[in-house]
Amino acid sequence: MFNNLYRVLTSLTAILAVALGGSFAANAQEQQMDPWEPEAYEEDRIEVEVDEDEEEPELIPPVVPVPPEELARPTSINPLMGGEMGRLAIDLGMHVSQTDDDLTFFLLTPVFQARLPVGDLGIEGAGLEVGADLGLLMVNPIDDPADQLQNAVGIGNPFLSVHFVQAMEQVNYRIGAGVAIPLATTDGDRGLSRAFGYQNAIGNRVGFDRYLWEPDRLGLVIPARIEGLTQRVVLGADAAVGALVWTGTGTQDTTYFGQLAGEIGYQVTETSMIGLRLLGHWLPDVDLDDPSFAFGLEPGFRTQVGQGFLGLRLTIPVDEPYGFAFEQGGNWALSVTFGTNM
Repeated sequence: MFNNLYRVLTSLTAILAVALGGSFAANAQEQQMDPWEPEAYEEDRIEVEVDEDEEEPELIPPVVPVPPEELARPTSINPLMGGEMGRLAIDLGMHVSQTDDDLTFFLLTPVFQARLPVGDLGIEGAGLEVGADLGLLMVNPIDDPADQLQNAVGIGNPFLSVHFVQAMEQVNYRIGAGVAIPLATTDGDRGLSRAFGYQNAIGNRVGFDRYLWEPDRLGLVIPARIEGLTQRVVLGADAAVGALVWTGTGTQDTTYFGQLAGEIGYQVTETSMIGLRLLGHWLPDVDLDDPSFAFGLEPGFRTQVGQGFLGLRLTIPVDEPYGFAFEQGGNWALSVTFGTNM
């Protein structure tokens, strides 16, 4: 127990050090004004009005401009989950693990995401988006003297969705519905290696968004997100529930799942934030008698550069069936995300 706690604290310290360094470096490069500080004004803009009935003139000070809200909008340390409207993003999930003494492998699982605004609903700050998410995987054995694993690449299940999004001053929220098309498969000569990759892609994310990686399963999903900003603190929560319908050969029952995340972040500069996500995933068996719960931590940071953004996260499963993260055979992921707002 104490070894696991030590490893978690070490991981959090490392990600915090990288986050602070990246945040202040981005801030120095941008040379932007802190949005919580008022703009300077020139003295020659002061107006003087003189009333003929009064001996002393009345001085009218200038109005101090309100800080620009767009620099302090709520967001998420996981850019794929942000509540703002419109984005294009690439999330690179990386993992290296030694499953046993005879196998060490590298896994790359990028996710491409698009959220495209398609219409104004006539409600202030509200609109519709269409979305598309596509996951890929690459499995590469590093040390495998027994030839247990082959190099393999695979495609995930494309997820097509529609979302209602609304921004209300310092609160954003979205709710949507979507379908994951079952293109992930374990057929073919390298099917066992792809199955190994899909299983680890799910485990590395504490089971989150498993509908992107489940072979021969049609995913029906309802996702939602809410986030708000108070001073420099960002608070957020997101959830999804869904069904995974078997589409392969033979007969298997439909599987259901649920996922929930809570998030807290702090804006260390006007364009950068650090934060922590707490992850919980629920996957019952087909009889609903033996549900499986998984929990994880996800520290990270995000910085905005113009309309673009860059994020870094470390996903740490802390209990079975996916953890502990840094034990032999454990799951974890280092994710680098970059993209642009639209």
